[in-house]
Amino acid sequence: MEALEDAWLHLGEPLETLRTWGDVPGHCQLAEVPVPQLLDGGMVVRLLCAGGFGGDEPAQLAQGAVWEVVSVQEKTRYVPGQRIWLNPRPSCGICPACMAGCSASCLDAARPTSFPGWMSMERVLQPWAVRRGVLPVPATVPPAFFSWMVPLARALRIRRTVARRDRVLVVGAGIQALAVGVALEGPGSRVLLDPTGGLASLKPQGFHRVDARLDVLLDVLPEAPDLVVVAGNSPLALQAVAAAGWGGVVVTLGGVSAIAPSQLEAKELTWWSQHSVTLDDLHAAVTRIVEISGFLERLPREVIGVEEFSARKSLDSLWTVVEACVPSY
Repeated sequence: MEALEDAWLHLGEPLETLRTWGDVPGHCQLAEVPVPQLLDGGMVVRLLCAGGFGGDEPAQLAQGAVWEVVSVQEKTRYVPGQRIWLNPRPSCGICPACMAGCSASCLDAARPTSFPGWMSMERVLQPWAVRRGVLPVPATVPPAFFSWMVPLARALRIRRTVARRDRVLVVGAGIQALAVGVALEGPGSRVLLDPTGGLASLKPQGFHRVDARLDVLLDVLPEAPDLVVVAGNSPLALQAVAAAGWGGVVVTLGGVSAIAPSQLEAKELTWWSQHSVTLDDLHAAVTRIVEISGFLERLPREVIGVEEFSARKSLDSLWTVVEACVPSY
């Protein structure tokens, strides 16, 4: 009789081989590799779309990748055809770094999550990566909208952890800046300092005024900002921090120009540099994306910045999803 561990029932479309573009990033060598046996809790997924974003933010395609379940092992709560968002760097959640809210420093976040190679359309996920890094997403929302997952999760973490946000000044020109307005929508005043001047025509959700001039935005607020959010490496970041009110909070999301300690000490500002997100923030981001799907539908495609891959299997189309597959290296 066949051993129990070799008698798993695989559900969904059977795959015998996976196409990969090599094991070393940057070196393309097309090959067909056999699909390994799925372990208890593992699954095979196929890429639906990978989303990056521009403005003052670098492209982060892995953070916006949405996959479809192709085949699953019997003992799992996922089913073929289900759409998932795959965390490219799932953390353990229990180490000191994770408990402190710094999941980016978790050692498990650097472990390989999937097979094969560094670039492929279908991937076999390790069981531990399925347990920690897979979030179901509704099929009623276009997968391209989930390019907002990580930016919105970062912004929702601000809402969860920063108590004082009655007068919010956000500086930035990309999706991350727009996500802060969506996340902090509610009581209080929020203005967006856009150095490029290109976001005003979008009527960003959650902001009361968008302008490229700081003095105009400060006139809109009843008092000096009690929360300044720097979304990206903006040339106006230092000016925005200097405009913060006494005892306020400064949150930087992503890269930012050096802030002089004297700026913080003079007004007793609290500076928080945030790069990580928690699983709770990601779950909240899924719900919020569903709620703002109408707003996302009105945004120009170049703002969302996605590439969809329905029935596209050529090498040229896959070059743009290199970041989505890097965690497997």
